[in-house]
Amino acid sequence: MRTSSIHAVVALFVASLVATTTPVLAIGPTQELPAGGLVFAGQDKTEITSEDLTIGIDRVDITYVLRTADRERSALAIAFPMPTIDLAQLQGSDVAMSAFDPSNPTNFVGFWALIDGQPVEPEVDVRAFSVGLIDVTRRLLDLGLPLNPLAADVAERLAELTSDVRNDLADSSIVSVVDNIVKPLWALRTVFHWRVIVTSMAPVTIQHHYKPITGSAIWSATIAEQLKMKYCLSDEDAALLDRRAAEGKAPTVYWVHYHPAANTWIRGPSEAFRLTIDKGNTDSIASTCIKGLVPTSATTLELIASDRTDDTEIDVLFIE
Repeated sequence: MRTSSIHAVVALFVASLVATTTPVLAIGPTQELPAGGLVFAGQDKTEITSEDLTIGIDRVDITYVLRTADRERSALAIAFPMPTIDLAQLQGSDVAMSAFDPSNPTNFVGFWALIDGQPVEPEVDVRAFSVGLIDVTRRLLDLGLPLNPLAADVAERLAELTSDVRNDLADSSIVSVVDNIVKPLWALRTVFHWRVIVTSMAPVTIQHHYKPITGSAIWSATIAEQLKMKYCLSDEDAALLDRRAAEGKAPTVYWVHYHPAANTWIRGPSEAFRLTIDKGNTDSIASTCIKGLVPTSATTLELIASDRTDDTEIDVLFIE
């Protein structure tokens, strides 16, 4: 596998697959960063037999089963685009990364994947862009700056730059300089990728997991109508939250935005598709505008369908 300052192998440990620790969630407001499923590129004879998607406040889990009609084999390139961190778009909003690990800052959503039960060691492509389009990766690296604009030492590194360098970066919309304070404006795009061989002898099962970067806010009359409309929150649940707020116990609400990539090569329907919304606790609330979900336990809602294509954005509101 290739390794360099831009392309590196990410070590994903099996121990992370069985971790049961509860993430530390932010006390709002925070900005969500959307992510979706895998992106496939390969032969036209490969198809998704089944897809099982689970969305919770602290996890997104997807299991795909692939097969091919090719007599020999089909080679697939598979990618997982991480949430884009774009400081120009965030405009000072806080971002809560419950899976962030300073020892492995590249994998800031705790991503892991398995193929037929065996851990994947993907390569990773990490790049920085100004105005969302211009690749400034090498320029930042040459200046000794971290590619992640949310890195703990980014402010210190920027402050060490000479005024001429700062101004040059500002002229390229890579940073902003206000009252001699330098702030990053670049966007970070991180993509994990690997290859898999699918044969006609047996289907291939691919599992992957990550912790979504949730948005959050304190429930209030200011945001109530907007949240009710976007997440189809019932009048009964909204009234309950209003009562809590009136008692001085306004809850923090969280939301997850599942956003499938538009360029997934395998875009055909799955023979079997299951969507599970996991609210975590029996006293919690989960609300979404996705139709067809039915309760299957005290904590889960499910939608089971055939011939469904995973190309729909899903927004889920969680209240603990």
